[in-house]
Amino acid sequence: MEKLDRHQNDEGGIFQYGKGLSGNKTLVRGWGEPEKGFVWSEGKAAALSLPSRARAKLISATVWGYASEGTPVQDVLVFMNGTFKGFFEISDKTTIDIALGSAETSNPIDLLFYLPNAISPRKAEGLPDDRRIAIALVSLRMS
Repeated sequence: MEKLDRHQNDEGGIFQYGKGLSGNKTLVRGWGEPEKGFVWSEGKAAALSLPSRARAKLISATVWGYASEGTPVQDVLVFMNGTFKGFFEISDKTTIDIALGSAETSNPIDLLFYLPNAISPRKAEGLPDDRRIAIALVSLRMS
């Protein structure tokens, strides 16, 4: 997968994820193979590396959680450059908003999603899929 230049200032600030989409360049680890329109997390942690964006005040990530009868919500803890930024419970498609301070946007941004409830569809629903998934990332916007 092609990697993003972490010091480029992406004027658009919008990243789309999925098979053949440019947002995939920001994926670092803990993500599966991009599928049509999204990419699943795999394992208990998934990381992104975003370029600096001096005027950004907010990161909004559109995600949906893998929910099943035994795991009705996915707990998502978000860290940015090593600092805890928020806790979210996700079961449906939703937007996670992460407020940024001015000092946080002048350097490249490393986002880590800690996903303690990641579970395989085989274990959750008896489906033929052994990946331990928690969230599907659809898009991310820096504004």
